Amino acid sequence: MKNTITRSLLCGAALALAAAGSNALVADEVPKGLGDQPSESEPQQPQKKPQAQPQQKPQAQTQQKPQPQSQPQPKVQQKAKPKPKSTFGGYLSVVLPQSDLGNLVGTGIAAGGFWEMPFNGLSPNLSGVASLQYIAFGEQKFLGGITCSGTQVGVNYDLHYYFDKVYSGFYGLAGVGFHNCTLTIEVPALGIWGGAASGSETKFGFEVGAGYCFTKYLDAEAKYFVGSDSWSYVQASLKYRF
Repeated sequence: MKNTITRSLLCGAALALAAAGSNALVADEVPKGLGDQPSESEPQQPQKKPQAQPQQKPQAQTQQKPQPQSQPQPKVQQKAKPKPKSTFGGYLSVVLPQSDLGNLVGTGIAAGGFWEMPFNGLSPNLSGVASLQYIAFGEQKFLGGITCSGTQVGVNYDLHYYFDKVYSGFYGLAGVGFHNCTLTIEVPALGIWGGAASGSETKFGFEVGAGYCFTKYLDAEAKYFVGSDSWSYVQASLKYRF
């Protein structure tokens, strides 16, 4: 009985091995790839095409152009401004006697000429003025018909300082003068008495003043002269340069 069971188990095992061997042979004969095919029931997914990557264009190498070297520019020579030149001219004045002179004579009129030289090498604002003038003072009347008049001939030298530039704008002045002064006294004839007497004297003095140039050719000026023996006056002039 035991032998019968053993034989039946061995026969069953042999049949199982034979069936397994036949299945392996069938699987080897199936062409490759059929097993990978999806079943009809499963939907096929579309295959994604590989996207073409955009080709990067090679960047053009920018060649730096050599910069031209800056050449030194020639210096532009500025033209020198013309320097003021010497001028000469004339003037007319009204003279107002002061102090003791004002007690002897009346208002006078003066005329003169001048020569002005700028001091370009020293200062652009400074000039020297030499002048020659003649003054005729009016008569002054006293009791008894006595009259007194006077004249003056003299030279002056002044320094002018222009606040802007020579021959332009305001200026101040200071100088000296030498004058020959004459006084004439006339006495009306009373019987055997009467006639005229005169006397002259050289006066030295100083003067200060100021002026204004309207143009290069025309200016106005006022100054005060103080001489010896109280010979003093104020002079206002209108000057013209040629």
